[in-house]
Amino acid sequence: MLNTQQARSYLAVSMSTIHKWVKNGEIPCHRLGRNWRFYKEELDQWVLNGGAAYKYDDKKIEELKNEQSNPDGQTGNGPETDW
Repeated sequence: MLNTQQARSYLAVSMSTIHKWVKNGEIPCHRLGRNWRFYKEELDQWVLNGGAAYKYDDKKIEELKNEQSNPDGQTGNGPETDW
């Protein structure tokens, strides 16, 4: 589970973008007290379904698809990257 700052970093967007998405109900999130939390798996699926399409190119979406089809992290595309 990611906090807002971690989700912002993971998706490589600004904090104001995360806040806008939460406010508009555009991003999958869960309220925990006064804070919002994000499941990485839900964010990945949201991106794959076009939730942040303008922010991700086809290569990034393909990487996410490979990660989901290869849960052990082996994509066959060289060294793993931590994004």
